Amino acid sequence: MSIKKRIPWIILILLFIGVIAVAVYVYINRKTFDDYQTIQKGNKNVGLYVEELGEFYSLEERPQIIEWFEYWLNEESQEKLAVCGIKHDAFPLITWMPNNIDFEDIAAGKYDKYVTDYLKRKVEVCEDIDVLIRFAHEMELRPNYRFKWYSWQSAGPELFIKAWRHLVELSRKISSNIKWVWSPNRCDQYSLPYYPGDEWVDYVGITMDLELTHHTRYKKFHDFYETEGQRESLLSLKKEVIVCEAGYAESGDTDEKAAYMESIYDGLEEYPELIAVVFFNVNVDENRLFRFTHNDKYLQVFYDGIRRLRKNGLLHEFS
Repeated sequence: MSIKKRIPWIILILLFIGVIAVAVYVYINRKTFDDYQTIQKGNKNVGLYVEELGEFYSLEERPQIIEWFEYWLNEESQEKLAVCGIKHDAFPLITWMPNNIDFEDIAAGKYDKYVTDYLKRKVEVCEDIDVLIRFAHEMELRPNYRFKWYSWQSAGPELFIKAWRHLVELSRKISSNIKWVWSPNRCDQYSLPYYPGDEWVDYVGITMDLELTHHTRYKKFHDFYETEGQRESLLSLKKEVIVCEAGYAESGDTDEKAAYMESIYDGLEEYPELIAVVFFNVNVDENRLFRFTHNDKYLQVFYDGIRRLRKNGLLHEFS
């Protein structure tokens, strides 16, 4: 056969090889259910409030969730988001704070473009991983509060729910991997009126920061969680629970703090509804010295707890 007659066959063979190569590449890089990272019932997740990413990368055992705060209409942490969405090192838990934003305007759609663009930016980076949004946390007011510490605590239950549902509706048009964490300070008669409804909530969050001047200095996480966390109220909502802030203020007794931190892991194993605890690793003031990563003893407890969950087959592992 002459060279001229062979050329069409060579071209066809090369084209065939090219098609096969593309198909193999697509098959290998396809997104399967296993590739998609989601917080599932039965898996346990350890979280960390992260200020500086360098500290996160210095950890011997890295958490499954990193949390940070972002104010509405303000700067966003693309670097922290990239750690989650591109490197798949952790789930992002973003405490989204609508400071001095009128909730009536949110519900009426005044901020729809901002909200849509904001959520799209998160999804573009985290297209195959859950994005946890903790919107307007600790929204409830109690008789013993001396003052409102967030502007949105003035919204009231009806308006809060109206704005919350509008945001969830917007997010569902964007992506199903945006998950909403309804996160009061405690779960009781003062917070439950703000609950948007089962259809509008993916996870229930709670704050469990134990300050130095707290009226009761709990020695174990269990006592704090069941008493002031109002576990019975949490269970009534039939949602998985995330402790979005677990801080234990430094008292000078390292054994006391280390034992409390260890009891958090006991709680993760004991309570089936509890799927994640985020260690609040920041010093707010002299009464709230929650930071622990500066201390080797506390760090060892943090590492040992993660290893223990892994050994017992409970820890979420990123593929």
